[in-house]
Amino acid sequence: MGVALGAKWEWEKECERAQAALKTLIQENPDKVTQARERPQLIGWFVGRTAQAIGGTEHPDKLERLASEMLWRTHQ
Repeated sequence: MGVALGAKWEWEKECERAQAALKTLIQENPDKVTQARERPQLIGWFVGRTAQAIGGTEHPDKLERLASEMLWRTHQ
């Protein structure tokens, strides 16, 4: 397996865990969702909490993109 394929596979594994953690955070913190939608820099709160929940991340940029997508799909 090449380096690029290995990195992609690792992100896919991490992404599944991150999605589950984000879903829980979103459900448990509707006020934070509203705040983050009004002030996008607050997405960092979700990124940090998600990273903690999954034991860290080597892909913070992808995690931020995932959090942003999930937050905008929620409560529209």
